[in-house]
Parts: sequence; structure tokens; C-alpha cells
Amino acid sequence: MAVDVLFDRIRSLSTALEILSQAPSRSTPMPLGDDAPMKPGLKKWADHVGGKIRELRERAGLNQSELAEKAGLTQSHVSRLENAAHSATHVTLEKIATALGVPVADIDPRAD
Repeated sequence: MAVDVLFDRIRSLSTALEILSQAPSRSTPMPLGDDAPMKPGLKKWADHVGGKIRELRERAGLNQSELAEKAGLTQSHVSRLENAAHSATHVTLEKIATALGVPVADIDPRAD
């Protein structure tokens, strides 16, 4: 075995041992799933965004399934967004805005 390969393996093992010997982080676990509560500020934003999605969808004469298909999402995801059960990512807002033919700022006033 070449000396360089041996040294690479030793460095890799040393790095792995260093990572594994670190103290565990002291982070607070976040609840996952549909029962995870949103913080008040996020909930207010999700309510606003969900209401705008519903308003613009209805104005466009689309049902949730039609909007979902045009945006490349599932109907259940659109429903959860409209009902503020989930918060939308910027990518999701872009997909919905494009499907509705509006700028993202029409849905999210904080969008650039």
C-alpha cells in the first residue's frame, strides 16, 4: 500500500474520531408533523398567504385541483396552504404565482 494512501486513511479516521467524540448539541427538538404548532408571526403570515392564494385562485376561476396541476403540486398541498396548515416556501409561491399569472408579491407582500 502506498504511503500516501495510508496517510489519507489515517487522516480520514482521525477526522471521523474527532467528529464522533464531540459533545452532543444542546438543541431543542422541534415537533414534526401536522400537529406542530406555528409561531404566532408565522401563523399570521401563513393565514395572509393562504387567503391570497384562495382569492387569486377563485378570481382565476380555478379549483384547487386545477391550480395544483398547473403549479406542479398536489391538491392536498394547495389545500393545506390555503388553510394555513402549512407555510409555503418561496419556490412553492413562485410555482403558484406562475400558475396564476401573477407576481409573487401579489401573494406575499414581503417577496422581492
